[in-house]
Amino acid sequence: MQLSILDAIQARDAGIKKSSDHAEQVNPGWNERCYRLLQWWLSTKSKGFRFKTEDFRIASNLEDMIEKPAHDRAFGGIIVRAFKAGLIRKIGTIQVVNPKAHCANATLWEVI
Repeated sequence: MQLSILDAIQARDAGIKKSSDHAEQVNPGWNERCYRLLQWWLSTKSKGFRFKTEDFRIASNLEDMIEKPAHDRAFGGIIVRAFKAGLIRKIGTIQVVNPKAHCANATLWEVI
């Protein structure tokens, strides 16, 4: 059975919501703290800086800037929020380096 693009979008959005809700349940206020951290991180970058969600996740985890969520997918909701706020834009796809993701493609973002 083949999924339609609408089905795929709905499944993506449901997955983002589920992981964001879980992060919030485990660490109340996590989504807002993470979004504020992303805003700060983006402000330290030049216009045109390109990154993957994975880059932000790794940077925040390396510096112990925010509690690690139960699943890394929780960062997706934060990135989508920044996209909708006009802070970043999609410019393509690129392979991730996370070995658990098996070189999957991810969105390449650019600071506006």
